[in-house]
Amino acid sequence: MEDMGRLRKRLDENRISLNEETRKTELNEDKVRKEVRAQERLARHDEEMQMIRLTWITWTSRIFSQSFSRENLAANKKNGK
Repeated sequence: MEDMGRLRKRLDENRISLNEETRKTELNEDKVRKEVRAQERLARHDEEMQMIRLTWITWTSRIFSQSFSRENLAANKKNGK
């Protein structure tokens, strides 16, 4: 939300600073903000991200196996679905 407010303000003002020192401080603030945000994202994810090759066959087989697993079938039967 904070980022959206900052972006809207910057777009409404439609300007950048021509003062070199001011512009450098603005760029450094943006850089620090991005680094902090990246650290926060990493802190939220304890486990390493796993990449898989997603094809139509793997996607449908995962959906099929999840929707027809014993747990889901029992839950659907219990809920009357």
